[in-house]
Amino acid sequence: MITPQRQHGAVILVMVFILLGAISLLILYVVNSGIIGGRVIANEYQTQQAFEAVAAGIDYGVVYLQQNNSSILVDSDSDGFIDANSFTQTLNNNSTFTVSFTNPVANDFNLIRITATGTSTDGNASKQMTELVKFTSYAVYLAPSPLVVRGEVEVKGSAVVRNLTSPTTIWSGDNISFQGSGHTESNDGSGSSASYTHTDVIPNSSALSNLSDDAFFSNFFGATKSEIKSMATTYYQNDGSRGYNSELNGKEGELIWIDQTSGDASITSNTQIGTAANPVILVVDGNFKMSGTPVIYGIVFVTGTFSTSIIGNVQVFGSVITNGSMSLSGSAEVVHNEAVFNKVQSSLGEFAIVPGSWKDY
Repeated sequence: MITPQRQHGAVILVMVFILLGAISLLILYVVNSGIIGGRVIANEYQTQQAFEAVAAGIDYGVVYLQQNNSSILVDSDSDGFIDANSFTQTLNNNSTFTVSFTNPVANDFNLIRITATGTSTDGNASKQMTELVKFTSYAVYLAPSPLVVRGEVEVKGSAVVRNLTSPTTIWSGDNISFQGSGHTESNDGSGSSASYTHTDVIPNSSALSNLSDDAFFSNFFGATKSEIKSMATTYYQNDGSRGYNSELNGKEGELIWIDQTSGDASITSNTQIGTAANPVILVVDGNFKMSGTPVIYGIVFVTGTFSTSIIGNVQVFGSVITNGSMSLSGSAEVVHNEAVFNKVQSSLGEFAIVPGSWKDY
């Protein structure tokens, strides 16, 4: 016969085992929860790394495209789509992003899709983003004419204004005069000189003379002076006459802005600015003088007066636009070059994000 005392001892022993089991289960639950929580935190951290990497990649891609568009926008097999082009960068925390470029519309190389993939440091998390950017030229509305002047134009010495592509050589909001052997040459084989004025020159155009200074500028660039100046890749500022031979020699494929608040900006040697393959846009906010044998490929815009010396052989291949008066002398040449003109419009500009085109996966 079992005594009551022994029954009480057995019950207590069972209860102890139950409590030990419950405590063990609770410990296992807590440990497991800690492990799961650690994994969740680690996953969130890795996901955040991937997101930060892909965000850096998409932003970097826009800048990279802006700086390297001539090498990226290449369609070597002429199928209407740019060649495969991608690169990978490693960030300071060892996460990475890969960026690639495509054009979603055949033969449209102004609308580009940038795709970025960000990967965490351990490689377990990744994130992808896409964004469309559209190219807008700095020289949206430039007239295909070698010389556009809001003020008076003088062509003297043996200077020549030549346009063998279209019929207009000089378009002016004031008088156009010729002296000496100064003349124009147009695409129909004729031209204007001191003895005869042909239809290739357009003097006293109210379409130019009625414009304000700001309207004259934005009429050709499609933006304000401050907006275009903010996009300049090279900028100079001087409040006294200054020569820019060494600063500008060899510059190519960029927008150059000179703030000449007084005096004259000048080029006085055999400086070459731009090339046929990589022309420039040169904006002089002030007066501009050229002498010697400099050569410019691209668009020259002068807000003040523009003059060339009676000595030397100044050459501009592209177009000259000035808000003030224009005096060409010596053996100066302003020649409309269709290839240069088209290159300026197609390569000198800015890629801007298309609103609403951003997507992430």
